[in-house]
Amino acid sequence: MSILLTNTIEATDNRKALSQHGSYSITIHNQVLTVKAYDAWNIETAISCLKEFKVQAEKLKHKSWSSIIDLTHWELGPPEMLNGMKKLNIWSEKNNQKFEAVIVKNSVQEHLLEVSHITFSNTQSNFFDNHNDALSWLSNSQENI
Repeated sequence: MSILLTNTIEATDNRKALSQHGSYSITIHNQVLTVKAYDAWNIETAISCLKEFKVQAEKLKHKSWSSIIDLTHWELGPPEMLNGMKKLNIWSEKNNQKFEAVIVKNSVQEHLLEVSHITFSNTQSNFFDNHNDALSWLSNSQENI
């Protein structure tokens, strides 16, 4: 993952470091990392979020962990962020991620994340249209390991 991000950051630096558009929050509760994405993203915001996800996941990797990705307030991001997402998913799985619950508001978001999830071989993922169903699935899944 770092090679892609480094290359992308260098490209960004050549464009005079554009400011981020859109935002995100990342929180940890127990062994669950939650990402909430807001508004439309440019590549700078995507890079920042992918890096911060990894920084926070480093705190969890000593035992199995899960993530909730909440896209209900997200308007999408640039297509070039897909490779970074795939690399992050590979890293996450190698570092003990077992489950990922994704909350989407439309089929375009779901398709984008499904494409990035093809890298998962042992991490179970599922898509939901609301937080309660995602949390319920995650809770039940974690109890069964």
